[in-house]
Amino acid sequence: MPNRARPSPRTMSRRSAATNPTPPAVVHAPAPAPEPVALRAAWIVTAAVVALLPVLIDLTAKDAFRLPKSSAFRALGIALAAGIVIAIVTRLIAFRFDRRNPNHTIPLLIVAWTAIATIFSTSPLVSSYALATVVAGAALFLAVYLLAERRSIWAPAVILPGALINIAFFITQRSGVWNPLMDKVNARMVDELAIKMLRETALLGNRDDIGVCLVVPAITAAVLSTVLRGWQRIAVFLAAIALIGGVFIARVTTAIGALVVTLLVTAFLRSLKTGIVALAATAIVGLGALAIDADLRTETIGKIEFIRAGRGSSRTITTLAAARMFANHPIFGVGPDRFGWWLYDYKIAIQHEFPDRLDVEVQNFAEAHNDHVQILAETGAPGYILFLAALWALVARRGSIRAWREDEGDPRATFARRMRLPLGVALVTLMVAQFPLHLAVALADFVFIAALCQAWGADEARA
Repeated sequence: MPNRARPSPRTMSRRSAATNPTPPAVVHAPAPAPEPVALRAAWIVTAAVVALLPVLIDLTAKDAFRLPKSSAFRALGIALAAGIVIAIVTRLIAFRFDRRNPNHTIPLLIVAWTAIATIFSTSPLVSSYALATVVAGAALFLAVYLLAERRSIWAPAVILPGALINIAFFITQRSGVWNPLMDKVNARMVDELAIKMLRETALLGNRDDIGVCLVVPAITAAVLSTVLRGWQRIAVFLAAIALIGGVFIARVTTAIGALVVTLLVTAFLRSLKTGIVALAATAIVGLGALAIDADLRTETIGKIEFIRAGRGSSRTITTLAAARMFANHPIFGVGPDRFGWWLYDYKIAIQHEFPDRLDVEVQNFAEAHNDHVQILAETGAPGYILFLAALWALVARRGSIRAWREDEGDPRATFARRMRLPLGVALVTLMVAQFPLHLAVALADFVFIAALCQAWGADEARA
Protein backbone atom coordinates (compact mmCIF):
# COMPACT_ATOMS: atom_id res chain seq x y z
CA MET A 1 0.00 0.00 0.00
CA PRO A 2 1.26 3.44 -0.77
CA ASN A 3 2.58 5.48 2.10
CA ARG A 4 0.33 8.43 2.96
CA ALA A 5 1.82 11.65 4.13
CA ARG A 6 1.16 12.30 7.76
CA PRO A 7 -0.89 15.49 8.24
CA SER A 8 0.94 18.37 9.81
CA PRO A 9 0.01 19.53 13.34
CA ARG A 10 -1.54 22.71 11.85
CA THR A 11 -3.81 20.66 9.58
CA MET A 12 -4.87 18.46 12.47
CA SER A 13 -5.66 21.56 14.53
CA ARG A 14 -7.87 22.92 11.75
CA ARG A 15 -9.73 19.61 11.41
CA SER A 16 -10.27 19.46 15.17
CA ALA A 17 -11.61 23.00 15.18
CA ALA A 18 -14.00 22.18 12.35
CA THR A 19 -15.24 19.03 14.11
CA ASN A 20 -15.55 20.59 17.59
CA PRO A 21 -16.06 24.29 17.10
CA THR A 22 -15.25 26.47 20.10
CA PRO A 23 -18.46 27.88 21.61
CA PRO A 24 -18.74 31.65 21.23
CA ALA A 25 -17.73 33.65 24.23
CA VAL A 26 -20.67 34.86 26.31
CA VAL A 27 -20.67 38.65 26.55
CA HIS A 28 -22.40 39.85 29.68
CA ALA A 29 -24.04 43.25 29.64
CA PRO A 30 -22.49 45.60 32.14
CA ALA A 31 -24.43 45.87 35.37
CA PRO A 32 -26.39 49.09 35.65
CA ALA A 33 -24.84 51.74 37.81
CA PRO A 34 -26.38 52.00 41.27
CA GLU A 35 -29.07 54.60 41.61
CA PRO A 36 -27.86 57.80 43.28
CA VAL A 37 -28.99 58.13 46.87
CA ALA A 38 -30.61 61.50 46.15
CA LEU A 39 -32.84 60.04 43.42
CA ARG A 40 -33.82 57.09 45.58
CA ALA A 41 -34.70 59.45 48.42
CA ALA A 42 -36.73 61.61 46.04
CA TRP A 43 -38.75 58.57 44.99
CA ILE A 44 -39.34 57.47 48.58
CA VAL A 45 -40.57 60.94 49.58
CA THR A 46 -42.80 61.23 46.49
CA ALA A 47 -44.35 57.81 46.99
CA ALA A 48 -44.83 58.44 50.71
CA VAL A 49 -46.67 61.73 50.19
CA VAL A 50 -48.90 60.24 47.47
CA ALA A 51 -49.67 57.27 49.73
CA LEU A 52 -50.46 59.46 52.76
CA LEU A 53 -52.61 62.07 51.01
CA PRO A 54 -55.88 60.06 51.36
CA VAL A 55 -55.51 59.83 55.16
CA LEU A 56 -54.19 63.32 55.84
CA ILE A 57 -56.60 65.49 57.88
CA ASP A 58 -56.38 68.46 60.25
CA LEU A 59 -59.28 68.73 62.69
CA THR A 60 -58.16 72.18 63.82
CA ALA A 61 -58.62 73.67 60.33
CA LYS A 62 -61.87 75.12 59.01
CA ASP A 63 -61.69 72.59 56.18
CA ALA A 64 -60.38 69.52 57.94
CA PHE A 65 -60.26 67.30 54.86
CA ARG A 66 -59.49 69.03 51.55
CA LEU A 67 -57.24 71.84 52.75
CA PRO A 68 -54.50 69.67 54.34
CA LYS A 69 -54.42 67.43 51.27
CA SER A 70 -54.23 70.27 48.75
CA SER A 71 -51.54 72.03 50.83
CA ALA A 72 -49.43 68.86 51.00
CA PHE A 73 -49.91 68.28 47.27
CA ARG A 74 -48.71 71.81 46.42
CA ALA A 75 -45.76 71.54 48.81
CA LEU A 76 -44.68 68.23 47.25
CA GLY A 77 -45.02 69.62 43.73
CA ILE A 78 -43.02 72.76 44.43
CA ALA A 79 -40.27 70.71 46.11
CA LEU A 80 -40.20 68.31 43.15
CA ALA A 81 -40.06 71.18 40.66
CA ALA A 82 -37.01 72.60 42.42
CA GLY A 83 -35.47 69.14 42.70
CA ILE A 84 -35.92 68.44 38.97
CA VAL A 85 -34.18 71.68 38.03
CA ILE A 86 -31.27 70.95 40.38
CA ALA A 87 -30.95 67.33 39.18
CA ILE A 88 -30.85 68.41 35.52
CA VAL A 89 -28.38 71.25 36.11
CA THR A 90 -26.05 69.02 38.13
CA ARG A 91 -26.53 66.15 35.63
CA LEU A 92 -27.80 63.86 38.33
CA ILE A 93 -30.45 62.85 35.80
CA ALA A 94 -29.50 62.18 32.18
CA PHE A 95 -32.32 64.24 30.71
CA ARG A 96 -32.43 65.75 27.25
CA PHE A 97 -35.49 67.79 26.34
CA ASP A 98 -37.25 66.47 23.24
CA ARG A 99 -39.86 68.78 21.77
CA ARG A 100 -41.37 65.83 19.87
CA ASN A 101 -41.98 63.90 23.08
CA PRO A 102 -45.43 64.85 24.47
CA ASN A 103 -44.34 63.76 27.94
CA HIS A 104 -41.82 66.61 27.90
CA THR A 105 -43.76 69.32 26.08
CA ILE A 106 -47.39 69.02 27.20
CA PRO A 107 -46.80 69.47 30.98
CA LEU A 108 -44.72 72.59 30.27
CA LEU A 109 -47.34 73.96 27.86
CA ILE A 110 -50.09 73.42 30.41
CA VAL A 111 -48.10 75.31 33.05
CA ALA A 112 -47.30 78.09 30.58
CA TRP A 113 -50.90 78.58 29.49
CA THR A 114 -52.17 78.48 33.08
CA ALA A 115 -49.67 81.22 33.90
CA ILE A 116 -50.96 83.30 30.96
CA ALA A 117 -54.57 82.73 32.04
CA THR A 118 -53.57 83.78 35.56
CA ILE A 119 -52.11 87.03 34.26
CA PHE A 120 -55.35 87.83 32.41
CA SER A 121 -57.53 86.55 35.27
CA THR A 122 -60.23 88.68 36.86
CA SER A 123 -58.17 88.23 40.05
CA PRO A 124 -54.55 87.16 39.39
CA LEU A 125 -53.78 86.81 43.10
CA VAL A 126 -56.55 84.28 43.67
CA SER A 127 -55.69 82.44 40.45
CA SER A 128 -52.09 82.08 41.58
CA TYR A 129 -53.16 79.34 44.01
CA ALA A 130 -54.56 77.34 41.10
CA LEU A 131 -51.36 78.00 39.17
CA ALA A 132 -49.40 76.51 42.08
CA THR A 133 -51.60 73.38 41.90
CA VAL A 134 -50.98 73.04 38.15
CA VAL A 135 -47.22 73.44 38.67
CA ALA A 136 -47.38 70.77 41.38
CA GLY A 137 -49.23 68.37 39.08
CA ALA A 138 -46.76 68.89 36.24
CA ALA A 139 -43.80 68.47 38.59
CA LEU A 140 -45.26 65.26 40.04
CA PHE A 141 -45.77 63.85 36.53
CA LEU A 142 -42.23 64.68 35.39
CA ALA A 143 -40.66 63.42 38.62
CA VAL A 144 -42.44 60.05 38.50
CA TYR A 145 -41.79 59.81 34.75
CA LEU A 146 -38.06 60.35 35.22
CA LEU A 147 -37.72 58.10 38.29
CA ALA A 148 -39.93 55.23 37.11
CA GLU A 149 -37.31 53.35 35.12
CA ARG A 150 -35.81 51.67 38.19
CA ARG A 151 -39.12 51.03 39.94
CA SER A 152 -40.71 47.59 40.23
CA ILE A 153 -44.15 46.46 39.13
CA TRP A 154 -45.36 47.17 42.67
CA ALA A 155 -44.98 50.94 42.22
CA PRO A 156 -48.68 51.45 41.24
CA ALA A 157 -49.70 49.79 44.53
CA VAL A 158 -48.59 52.96 46.35
CA ILE A 159 -52.10 54.41 45.94
CA LEU A 160 -53.94 51.34 47.30
CA PRO A 161 -53.41 51.38 51.11
CA GLY A 162 -54.88 54.86 51.64
CA ALA A 163 -57.97 53.95 49.62
CA LEU A 164 -58.47 50.72 51.57
CA ILE A 165 -58.13 52.58 54.90
CA ASN A 166 -60.84 55.02 53.81
CA ILE A 167 -63.18 52.18 52.88
CA ALA A 168 -62.73 50.55 56.28
CA PHE A 169 -63.27 53.83 58.09
CA PHE A 170 -66.34 54.66 55.98
CA ILE A 171 -67.92 51.30 56.81
CA THR A 172 -67.36 51.80 60.54
CA GLN A 173 -68.95 55.26 60.29
CA ARG A 174 -72.03 54.13 58.39
CA SER A 175 -72.57 51.13 60.64
CA GLY A 176 -72.21 53.29 63.77
CA VAL A 177 -69.43 51.10 65.13
CA TRP A 178 -66.78 53.83 65.41
CA ASN A 179 -66.63 57.46 64.36
CA PRO A 180 -64.05 59.45 66.35
CA LEU A 181 -64.53 62.51 64.13
CA MET A 182 -67.98 63.16 65.60
CA ASP A 183 -66.52 63.49 69.10
CA LYS A 184 -63.83 65.88 67.88
CA VAL A 185 -66.01 68.37 66.04
CA ASN A 186 -69.46 68.16 67.65
CA ALA A 187 -68.56 70.93 70.06
CA ARG A 188 -67.84 73.29 67.16
CA MET A 189 -70.72 72.28 64.88
CA VAL A 190 -74.12 73.94 65.01
CA ASP A 191 -75.35 72.98 61.55
CA GLU A 192 -77.43 69.78 61.60
CA LEU A 193 -76.65 69.12 57.95
CA ALA A 194 -72.92 69.37 58.64
CA ILE A 195 -73.24 66.97 61.57
CA LYS A 196 -75.14 64.54 59.33
CA MET A 197 -72.39 64.76 56.71
CA LEU A 198 -69.79 63.90 59.35
CA ARG A 199 -71.37 60.47 59.65
CA GLU A 200 -70.17 59.63 56.11
CA THR A 201 -66.82 61.33 55.63
CA ALA A 202 -64.16 58.65 55.92
CA LEU A 203 -60.93 60.67 55.79
CA LEU A 204 -61.86 62.40 52.53
CA GLY A 205 -64.74 64.73 53.48
CA ASN A 206 -68.04 63.48 52.01
CA ARG A 207 -69.60 60.67 50.00
CA ASP A 208 -68.94 62.35 46.64
CA ASP A 209 -65.25 62.72 47.39
CA ILE A 210 -65.05 59.14 48.65
CA GLY A 211 -66.61 57.72 45.50
CA VAL A 212 -64.48 59.83 43.15
CA CYS A 213 -61.22 59.14 44.96
CA LEU A 214 -61.75 55.36 44.96
CA VAL A 215 -62.21 54.94 41.20
CA VAL A 216 -58.56 55.17 40.08
CA PRO A 217 -57.27 52.87 42.87
CA ALA A 218 -60.00 50.33 42.05
CA ILE A 219 -59.08 50.26 38.35
CA THR A 220 -55.37 50.18 39.15
CA ALA A 221 -55.79 47.17 41.41
CA ALA A 222 -57.97 45.39 38.84
CA VAL A 223 -55.43 45.86 36.03
CA LEU A 224 -52.43 45.13 38.27
CA SER A 225 -53.97 41.81 39.30
CA THR A 226 -53.90 40.66 35.65
CA VAL A 227 -50.15 41.21 35.46
CA LEU A 228 -49.02 39.57 38.70
CA ARG A 229 -48.81 35.85 39.41
CA GLY A 230 -49.48 33.50 42.32
CA TRP A 231 -50.28 34.86 45.77
CA GLN A 232 -49.49 38.39 44.61
CA ARG A 233 -52.30 38.24 42.07
CA ILE A 234 -54.70 36.90 44.69
CA ALA A 235 -53.82 39.66 47.18
CA VAL A 236 -54.20 42.49 44.66
CA PHE A 237 -57.39 40.94 43.24
CA LEU A 238 -58.94 40.93 46.72
CA ALA A 239 -57.93 44.57 47.12
CA ALA A 240 -59.61 45.33 43.78
CA ILE A 241 -62.83 43.65 44.95
CA ALA A 242 -62.77 45.69 48.17
CA LEU A 243 -62.17 48.95 46.29
CA ILE A 244 -64.89 48.26 43.72
CA GLY A 245 -67.25 47.39 46.55
CA GLY A 246 -66.29 50.64 48.27
CA VAL A 247 -67.34 52.66 45.23
CA PHE A 248 -70.75 51.00 45.28
CA ILE A 249 -71.10 51.40 49.06
CA ALA A 250 -70.47 55.14 48.71
CA ARG A 251 -73.45 55.26 46.30
CA VAL A 252 -72.13 58.13 44.19
CA THR A 253 -73.84 57.84 40.82
CA THR A 254 -71.04 59.40 38.78
CA ALA A 255 -68.33 57.28 40.43
CA ILE A 256 -70.35 54.08 39.93
CA GLY A 257 -71.03 55.02 36.32
CA ALA A 258 -67.36 55.78 35.64
CA LEU A 259 -66.26 52.52 37.23
CA VAL A 260 -68.83 50.43 35.35
CA VAL A 261 -68.06 52.06 31.99
CA THR A 262 -64.32 51.61 32.52
CA LEU A 263 -64.62 47.97 33.56
CA LEU A 264 -66.87 47.23 30.57
CA VAL A 265 -64.40 48.88 28.19
CA THR A 266 -61.61 46.83 29.76
CA ALA A 267 -63.64 43.62 29.45
CA PHE A 268 -64.43 44.21 25.78
CA LEU A 269 -60.76 44.97 25.11
CA ARG A 270 -59.87 41.56 26.46
CA SER A 271 -62.36 39.74 24.24
CA LEU A 272 -65.89 40.04 22.93
CA LYS A 273 -67.01 37.08 25.05
CA THR A 274 -65.57 38.61 28.21
CA GLY A 275 -67.29 41.90 27.42
CA ILE A 276 -70.69 40.28 26.91
CA VAL A 277 -70.35 38.32 30.16
CA ALA A 278 -69.34 41.49 32.01
CA LEU A 279 -72.28 43.40 30.54
CA ALA A 280 -74.72 40.68 31.58
CA ALA A 281 -73.21 40.52 35.07
CA THR A 282 -73.48 44.30 35.42
CA ALA A 283 -77.16 44.21 34.48
CA ILE A 284 -77.88 41.38 36.93
CA VAL A 285 -76.03 43.09 39.78
CA GLY A 286 -77.70 46.43 39.07
CA LEU A 287 -81.22 44.97 38.98
CA GLY A 288 -80.50 42.92 42.09
CA ALA A 289 -79.31 46.00 43.97
CA LEU A 290 -82.48 47.88 43.01
CA ALA A 291 -84.62 44.98 44.15
CA ILE A 292 -82.86 44.60 47.51
CA ASP A 293 -82.07 48.21 48.50
CA ALA A 294 -85.28 50.20 49.00
CA ASP A 295 -83.44 53.50 49.48
CA LEU A 296 -81.52 53.04 46.24
CA ARG A 297 -84.72 52.12 44.42
CA THR A 298 -86.52 55.21 45.72
CA GLU A 299 -83.59 57.47 44.84
CA THR A 300 -83.34 56.03 41.31
CA ILE A 301 -87.06 56.38 40.64
CA GLY A 302 -86.97 59.96 41.91
CA LYS A 303 -84.13 60.86 39.54
CA ILE A 304 -85.95 59.30 36.58
CA GLU A 305 -89.13 61.20 37.35
CA PHE A 306 -87.11 64.41 37.78
CA ILE A 307 -85.60 63.98 34.33
CA ARG A 308 -88.92 63.07 32.72
CA ALA A 309 -90.45 66.23 34.11
CA GLY A 310 -87.81 68.24 32.25
CA ARG A 311 -86.54 69.97 35.37
CA GLY A 312 -82.91 70.81 35.98
CA SER A 313 -80.92 70.37 39.16
CA SER A 314 -78.50 72.69 40.87
CA ARG A 315 -75.69 71.08 38.89
CA THR A 316 -77.51 71.88 35.68
CA ILE A 317 -77.32 75.53 36.64
CA THR A 318 -73.62 75.38 37.51
CA THR A 319 -72.88 73.67 34.19
CA LEU A 320 -74.84 76.29 32.24
CA ALA A 321 -73.10 79.04 34.20
CA ALA A 322 -69.68 77.64 33.31
CA ALA A 323 -70.69 77.37 29.65
CA ARG A 324 -71.76 81.00 29.61
CA MET A 325 -68.53 82.08 31.29
CA PHE A 326 -66.67 80.38 28.46
CA ALA A 327 -68.91 82.05 25.87
CA ASN A 328 -68.10 85.45 27.36
CA HIS A 329 -64.36 84.70 27.83
CA PRO A 330 -63.45 82.16 25.12
CA ILE A 331 -59.67 82.73 25.03
CA PHE A 332 -58.37 83.26 28.56
CA GLY A 333 -61.48 82.32 30.56
CA VAL A 334 -62.42 84.08 33.76
CA GLY A 335 -59.18 82.86 35.34
CA PRO A 336 -58.07 79.70 37.15
CA ASP A 337 -60.09 79.05 40.30
CA ARG A 338 -62.44 81.97 39.55
CA PHE A 339 -65.58 79.99 38.69
CA GLY A 340 -66.96 80.14 42.23
CA TRP A 341 -66.60 83.93 42.39
CA TRP A 342 -68.67 84.51 39.23
CA LEU A 343 -71.23 81.74 39.77
CA TYR A 344 -73.75 83.80 41.73
CA ASP A 345 -74.20 86.46 39.02
CA TYR A 346 -74.59 83.87 36.28
CA LYS A 347 -76.97 81.58 38.18
CA ILE A 348 -79.31 84.50 38.97
CA ALA A 349 -79.47 85.39 35.27
CA ILE A 350 -80.06 81.75 34.27
CA GLN A 351 -82.84 81.23 36.81
CA HIS A 352 -84.58 84.40 35.62
CA GLU A 353 -84.37 83.09 32.07
CA PHE A 354 -85.76 79.63 32.93
CA PRO A 355 -87.95 80.17 36.03
CA ASP A 356 -90.06 77.03 35.55
CA ARG A 357 -87.36 74.46 34.80
CA LEU A 358 -84.56 75.75 37.04
CA ASP A 359 -86.46 76.89 40.11
CA VAL A 360 -84.15 75.12 42.54
CA GLU A 361 -81.97 76.27 45.40
CA VAL A 362 -78.33 76.50 44.37
CA GLN A 363 -75.45 76.81 46.78
CA ASN A 364 -72.55 79.02 45.77
CA PHE A 365 -70.37 76.10 44.66
CA ALA A 366 -66.65 76.60 44.09
CA GLU A 367 -66.77 73.92 41.38
CA ALA A 368 -69.13 73.41 38.46
CA HIS A 369 -69.35 69.65 39.14
CA ASN A 370 -68.32 69.25 35.50
CA ASP A 371 -64.59 69.64 34.99
CA HIS A 372 -64.95 69.73 31.20
CA VAL A 373 -66.87 73.01 31.15
CA GLN A 374 -64.99 74.37 34.17
CA ILE A 375 -61.68 74.08 32.32
CA LEU A 376 -63.27 75.98 29.44
CA ALA A 377 -64.71 78.60 31.78
CA GLU A 378 -61.47 79.20 33.71
CA THR A 379 -58.75 78.77 31.07
CA GLY A 380 -60.57 79.21 27.78
CA ALA A 381 -60.39 77.08 24.65
CA PRO A 382 -56.56 76.76 24.66
CA GLY A 383 -56.65 75.29 28.17
CA TYR A 384 -59.15 72.61 27.16
CA ILE A 385 -57.24 71.83 23.95
CA LEU A 386 -54.12 71.19 26.04
CA PHE A 387 -56.13 68.91 28.33
CA LEU A 388 -57.33 66.93 25.30
CA ALA A 389 -53.76 66.75 24.00
CA ALA A 390 -52.57 65.30 27.32
CA LEU A 391 -55.42 62.78 27.30
CA TRP A 392 -54.67 61.81 23.69
CA ALA A 393 -50.98 61.31 24.50
CA LEU A 394 -52.04 58.88 27.24
CA VAL A 395 -54.67 56.74 25.52
CA ALA A 396 -53.88 56.96 21.80
CA ARG A 397 -50.73 54.87 21.91
CA ARG A 398 -49.73 52.06 19.59
CA GLY A 399 -51.00 48.77 20.97
CA SER A 400 -53.47 50.15 23.52
CA ILE A 401 -56.40 48.33 21.90
CA ARG A 402 -54.70 44.95 21.59
CA ALA A 403 -53.04 45.27 25.00
CA TRP A 404 -55.14 42.52 26.54
CA ARG A 405 -54.25 40.03 23.79
CA GLU A 406 -50.48 40.42 24.06
CA ASP A 407 -47.97 40.05 26.85
CA GLU A 408 -44.89 42.24 26.65
CA GLY A 409 -42.78 39.92 28.78
CA ASP A 410 -41.92 42.82 31.06
CA PRO A 411 -44.88 43.05 33.47
CA ARG A 412 -44.38 46.82 33.77
CA ALA A 413 -44.85 47.32 30.02
CA THR A 414 -47.88 45.02 30.06
CA PHE A 415 -49.41 46.99 32.93
CA ALA A 416 -48.80 50.28 31.12
CA ARG A 417 -50.47 49.15 27.91
CA ARG A 418 -53.44 47.66 29.73
CA MET A 419 -53.91 50.65 32.04
CA ARG A 420 -53.75 53.63 29.66
CA LEU A 421 -57.18 53.43 28.04
CA PRO A 422 -59.14 52.50 31.21
CA LEU A 423 -57.44 55.36 33.07
CA GLY A 424 -58.43 57.86 30.39
CA VAL A 425 -62.00 56.56 30.18
CA ALA A 426 -62.40 56.78 33.96
CA LEU A 427 -61.16 60.37 34.08
CA VAL A 428 -63.33 61.60 31.21
CA THR A 429 -66.42 59.94 32.69
CA LEU A 430 -65.81 61.27 36.20
CA MET A 431 -65.36 64.79 34.85
CA VAL A 432 -68.87 64.82 33.38
CA ALA A 433 -70.59 65.31 36.75
CA GLN A 434 -67.76 65.62 39.30
CA PHE A 435 -64.49 67.51 39.70
CA PRO A 436 -61.61 65.01 40.09
CA LEU A 437 -59.07 67.57 38.83
CA HIS A 438 -59.94 69.78 41.83
CA LEU A 439 -59.49 67.04 44.46
CA ALA A 440 -55.86 66.61 45.53
CA VAL A 441 -56.17 62.86 46.13
CA ALA A 442 -57.89 62.06 42.84
CA LEU A 443 -55.51 64.33 40.90
CA ALA A 444 -52.40 62.88 42.54
CA ASP A 445 -53.55 59.29 41.89
CA PHE A 446 -54.28 60.00 38.25
CA VAL A 447 -51.01 61.86 37.60
CA PHE A 448 -48.97 59.20 39.45
CA ILE A 449 -50.41 56.26 37.49
CA ALA A 450 -50.36 58.15 34.16
CA ALA A 451 -46.68 58.97 34.62
CA LEU A 452 -45.85 55.32 35.33
CA CYS A 453 -47.77 54.23 32.23
CA GLN A 454 -45.95 56.71 30.03
CA ALA A 455 -42.53 55.82 31.45
CA TRP A 456 -43.06 52.06 31.20
CA GLY A 457 -44.50 52.13 27.68
CA ALA A 458 -42.74 49.53 25.57
CA ASP A 459 -43.00 51.60 22.37
CA GLU A 460 -41.69 54.82 23.86
CA ALA A 461 -38.41 56.36 22.87
CA ARG A 462 -37.03 57.90 25.98
CA ALA A 463 -34.81 60.91 25.83
